[in-house]
Amino acid sequence: MNDWIPAVILWCLTLVRLPTIRIREALPAFFGSLFASVAFTLYVPSVYLAVDHVLGGGNAVAVVLSEFVVAALWQIQRSLQVATSPSTAACGKAWRAWWAICSVAMLLSFSAWNAPLSTRWVVSVYGAQPALLVFQAFAVAFIMTVSISALKICLPRLTKMRGLFRSGFSMVLAGFALALALGGLRLLGNFLESGSEPKAAIEWLYETAQQVIVILVSLGLSLPRLAAIAQRLALTLKAAKMLRRIQPIWWKLASSEMDLVIDSKRYSRAEFLTIKSVARLQRRISEIRDSEIRALTRGYVMDTQSAEIVREVETLLYDYADGATNSKKAAMR
Repeated sequence: MNDWIPAVILWCLTLVRLPTIRIREALPAFFGSLFASVAFTLYVPSVYLAVDHVLGGGNAVAVVLSEFVVAALWQIQRSLQVATSPSTAACGKAWRAWWAICSVAMLLSFSAWNAPLSTRWVVSVYGAQPALLVFQAFAVAFIMTVSISALKICLPRLTKMRGLFRSGFSMVLAGFALALALGGLRLLGNFLESGSEPKAAIEWLYETAQQVIVILVSLGLSLPRLAAIAQRLALTLKAAKMLRRIQPIWWKLASSEMDLVIDSKRYSRAEFLTIKSVARLQRRISEIRDSEIRALTRGYVMDTQSAEIVREVETLLYDYADGATNSKKAAMR
């Protein structure tokens, strides 16, 4: 798999979550995505070598990216807890302590590394060193405990979920189940003979699987939000189209009742390029209905075709409001 693909996907998912940073409950998912994005950007060979040179060599960047990985997993675990059991404060403190222990142990091991050649495959090349084994042991321990916790959180609730939430949690389950198996495989590979076929096979599997895992988990956590955003975008584009359809109706009614008009600007052909098409459509409908009420006193009756179009627009706006509510709920995931 191209090394840039996971990084680009993760940065896109992080940008999608950017509007949620003001929602406290949504912060763990945002930080999990952000930390994973940084880690997998550093994992790209050209970036790895450049940053390691800046940090003084010796594969110091391997520690940095690994710290970002475990921090991302900690935040993802927190996001799952918040989404399913918001009142687990004590459990959250225990996980914070466990993350701190593993992070500090990984950092302290670096002083004993003997890995002069900067290479992204530092574990494959130098992994059998005692200091690197300690580093890996704590990293793998954290990965496996987070994976077990995620499986325990998601699996019992899967049967109660429907639609996109079920699909998203299924992807998270698959990702962490794969991570659980991969963690033990990573340590096993250190003790295999260098250059042997089994070692090469494990290294290839690890390289590929870890990218699949992060994409599965990140997409799974973001799926409901992505779907809500897509729904709102589709409704926004449809609103721009409906603005053109109601323009004659609006002009027929509102042109003689300009004191009721909030927005008297004529429809622009570039209306679909603005994100305000729904707001303008809402104003147009309000102006049509207000003008219609006044016109009724003069015996005005809206024709069947116009009434149908107005009802269609009102249904669209109702769907949009419902979609906005769903987006807000998805932001909490």
